[in-house]
Amino acid sequence: MRDAYFFVARCGELLPRRVVTQSVATPDRRAAARRFVRGTCVNAALTDMTETDMTAPATIAIGADHAGFALKEWLKARLAESGHAILDLGTHSADSVDYPDFAHAVSDAVVSGRADRGVVICGTGIGVSIAANRNPAVRAALCQSVDAARLARQHNDANVLALGARLLDRDGAAACVDVFLATAYEGGRHDRRLAKLSPRPAGDSDPGGPLESLRREGV
Repeated sequence: MRDAYFFVARCGELLPRRVVTQSVATPDRRAAARRFVRGTCVNAALTDMTETDMTAPATIAIGADHAGFALKEWLKARLAESGHAILDLGTHSADSVDYPDFAHAVSDAVVSGRADRGVVICGTGIGVSIAANRNPAVRAALCQSVDAARLARQHNDANVLALGARLLDRDGAAACVDVFLATAYEGGRHDRRLAKLSPRPAGDSDPGGPLESLRREGV
C-alpha cells in the first residue's frame, strides 16, 4: 500500500493501521484507500475548529505563473462551483511568464479589498510566497498539508495561500484551499505576535521585542 502512504504524506496525516493491513494492493483497494484517506485528512483538519470563516461565498483572488496555470484553472472552476466569486488575475496560458507579477496582483487585490482571500501558485510555491509577502499587509503562507493551512489561519491570520503545483496533486491542493477558507483566526495570544509583523514608522522601536531588550542591556 505504498501509494496510500504517499497520499497521506501529501495530506500531512497518518494512515490508520486498519487501512494498510491488506496483503494484496489491488487497484480497487488503492482507490478505496485514497478515498478513505482524503476524507480522513480533511475531516481531521476540520475537527478542532471552534468556528468557521469563509464557508459562505466569498471573493477569491487567484493567480499563477505558467507552472501553476493548470492547477489554477482546476481550482478556479472548483471554487466557482462552491459559490465563490473568482477574481482570476492570470496567467491565462501555459506560456512562460514571471511569477512575481501574479503574486503582486493577488496581493494588491486582497489588500485593496477587491478580494477576501488570495491563492497564488507557482512550481514550488516558494517564489510566489516570497513575492506576495513583499506587500507589508499580506501574510502569505506556503502550505503543503491541511494542518499547515489550518494553522496558517488559526495562528497567523494568513490572507494569502501559496501552493506548489509540482509538489501537490489536485486533491492535496484542494484540501489545503478548503481548510484555508473554512478556518477562522483564533486571536488571543496570537494578536501580540501578529502586531510584531506589522510595519512600524521609521525609527519606532518595539519596546517588547528582543532587539529592544538587547539595546537596553547594552549588547
